[in-house]
Amino acid sequence: MALSKKAKTWLIILSIPVVLLVVGAIALKLYFTDERLKSLLIPRLESATGRKITVSDVSLSVFPSIGVDIRGLTIANKPGFSEKPMVSLERMLADVKLRPLFSRRLEISSLLLEKPQVLLETDEHGITNYSDKVKIPDTTIISSAEAGSPSNLAAILFSDLRITNGFIELTDRQDDSKQTYNGFHVQATGDFNSSTNQARIESKVAIDNFSYGSLTTPLITDWRINTEANLVYDAAKKLATIENGKAFLNAIPMDVGGTIDMRDKPDMDITIEAKNLNVAQLLNLTPKAYVEQIKGVQGNGNVEAKILIKGIYDGDRRILPTISGNINTNNATIQYPNIAKPITNISIISDFIRGNEKKEFHIRKLSANLGQNPISVTMDLIDFDAPTIKAIVLASMNLGEVKDYYPLDPGTTLAGKMKANVSVDGKVSNPDAMKSAGSLEFQGVTIATATSKNPIKNMNGILTFNNQNLETKKLLMTIGRSDLALAFTMRNYLSLMSDKKGAPKASASVTLNSNHLYTADIMGDDKASGGKQSTAAKATSSDAPAGGTQPAKSAGKSVVPLPNMDMTVNAVIGTLTTEKLEMKNVRGALRISNGAVVDMQNITMNMFDGAVATKGSLDFKNMQRPTFNLNLDMKNLKANKALSTFTSFGQRLFGDLDMDIVISGALDDTMGLIPSSLNATGKAAINNGKLTGVKVNEQIASLVHLPDISEINFKDWVNAFSIKDGRVVIPDLKIAALGADYTVNGSQGLDGTMDFKMAVLLSEALSAKASIPGFAGEILTSLKEPSGRLKLDFLVGGTADNLNVQLDLKALQARAADFLKQKLDAETKKKTDDLKSKGTNLLKDLFKKKK
Repeated sequence: MALSKKAKTWLIILSIPVVLLVVGAIALKLYFTDERLKSLLIPRLESATGRKITVSDVSLSVFPSIGVDIRGLTIANKPGFSEKPMVSLERMLADVKLRPLFSRRLEISSLLLEKPQVLLETDEHGITNYSDKVKIPDTTIISSAEAGSPSNLAAILFSDLRITNGFIELTDRQDDSKQTYNGFHVQATGDFNSSTNQARIESKVAIDNFSYGSLTTPLITDWRINTEANLVYDAAKKLATIENGKAFLNAIPMDVGGTIDMRDKPDMDITIEAKNLNVAQLLNLTPKAYVEQIKGVQGNGNVEAKILIKGIYDGDRRILPTISGNINTNNATIQYPNIAKPITNISIISDFIRGNEKKEFHIRKLSANLGQNPISVTMDLIDFDAPTIKAIVLASMNLGEVKDYYPLDPGTTLAGKMKANVSVDGKVSNPDAMKSAGSLEFQGVTIATATSKNPIKNMNGILTFNNQNLETKKLLMTIGRSDLALAFTMRNYLSLMSDKKGAPKASASVTLNSNHLYTADIMGDDKASGGKQSTAAKATSSDAPAGGTQPAKSAGKSVVPLPNMDMTVNAVIGTLTTEKLEMKNVRGALRISNGAVVDMQNITMNMFDGAVATKGSLDFKNMQRPTFNLNLDMKNLKANKALSTFTSFGQRLFGDLDMDIVISGALDDTMGLIPSSLNATGKAAINNGKLTGVKVNEQIASLVHLPDISEINFKDWVNAFSIKDGRVVIPDLKIAALGADYTVNGSQGLDGTMDFKMAVLLSEALSAKASIPGFAGEILTSLKEPSGRLKLDFLVGGTADNLNVQLDLKALQARAADFLKQKLDAETKKKTDDLKSKGTNLLKDLFKKKK
């Protein structure tokens, strides 16, 4: 049916507003391009915040509402703080209702914030990175009642607010604290009732992971927080009231209620309360790292917890509301899974308060029973910023029963009895003034773990302490095969737990007595290294002359850091057994300085049927490369026993060994010697000895066809030596043997390479038997000394495994040539003398005839 002319006219008239809106929308879209919106928004935001602002993309929509979509927003941090942005936002989408604008009211129908990240920092002087934040004029936030007045701008109301995957970090360097809210989610809807002048907001907040602690050490981690609440805001009174608030802390339910007065600074009066909470539910607060340890724990007994938040919040002046509360339970029990008996009679009475003037935590009572073993603790902690602690611990334990009530780590064994009576009172930051006293008494105690190679057994003794000293007169124990009796006094021991500058330094004096001590029992094995020797310590020497040294093989034990204190240790050990050595009558003193330098003072011992005295130092300042500097004086050691421990050469050498050596070098991180670092000077002497089975001797014996010298029996062996640049240098080794005298000069590398010149002066008997290829008759005679003894020169090269011994032909030829020259000179002189004699005689005869 065709429209009448009049109807068409009205249709055109009614469509005009629609056309105008469409045309206006198109015009707005064409005018407010991405770049134009950036140029309008960014300078104004930068001017308002005083920060550099970047935006990846901005777009505008008109229908069905005015919408702004901002992506990749970052607000730079304040200079002098972290380089990370103060605020970053992956996306912000805001929709504004059109209709309320005509009533001069701004209603944001929805606001979406995706992945906002906020960094709030306070430096050491209390200055924040947000202290220069823009001040929002009072006229921009107006109540709905005031919105009706034409003199005001508008009321702002969020109908729908959503925040997803947010992250907030609060770092306070002045208080040494840090909070993080990771996985921060908010969903809130609101409406305004103009007749009651009230806004009503329904909100849900979830935090996936909350942590709190110091800048370096979190005290609370892995807490999940969820809240649901109705918030009623009275615009006339500027009062927000929380109704039907519910909170869940790691699934622990709590009721939340109270008010926030918004007339000036937020003034809070909020109560958080958990009633009839089961003891086992508290275990839900355990950080994830320890969840496995309390998995399946059952508990009985009710816990009541209450938290009050009361007071004004003023971030600019660092004023926080006071937080106080209490946690109490009585006659509760806890039983671990697969454990026979429960821990009973658990009673806790505690309270805390944290305000601007008062910061305290009190355990008025904490007691429990492990069967017939009672434990009691009281503690007062005053002033969290400069804490003063007062605590008393009383316990009497049959350690063998602990496993019946508490799960021990696999492989852990406890036995014996222990009594504890401990009290501490004073400022943590001033340990020298802290009043502490008490004792720990051990009766037949055994402690073993899965990782300890040897358990501590039959420990008996009493440790006593006060605020200055930790002391024991006699503490007896066995570790593996080793027995120990310790007496020590540790002074200012609390300084080890304090970072305060100027705190008195800890020191200790220790006396150690043992009938038999095995170092392997004390050190244990380094599991990480698998007991393998250090790469740096693999160089060996099989046929080094006396004074040569083979680097000790590392047993794969890591260097154990020493406590940062000065310490003196006096030791008397009947027998000290290491991996390769056994020492008797070990006596001496050690002084440890700053937990890094060990000075050995006149340590004496008997080993290898002789005596050893040593002094020197070990420096552990660099734990990856400790250094040493030692003086060793060894007397009457059996060479075969002593040298066989370090080199295969010792298996072939017999006699009484004296050696003086000054040696220095470096160790690797497993206490293995670094050969390239070794430096030493020394002197060795062996008396009444024998050298047998040495490849050098065997090859010399073969060259000169004298099997008698393959084994050397000697009266004296004397040589000086030095070690430098990885080589043992022997300048003048002299061996006075029964069948020959030896002189050796040269060097041997710690890698086994040899470079020696050797002169052998045979006895007269052996000189007559010697046969040298290429030297015979008168030439062989030319190599004999005036005494008639044959002197031979040799060159020794190659390695211990691939030895190369040959005659030093140049030296021998030079000696033979010198002999022939001397003989020729002698013969020429004799002939000349004969001629002279004949001439003289002839003249004499002539004169006689004339007469």
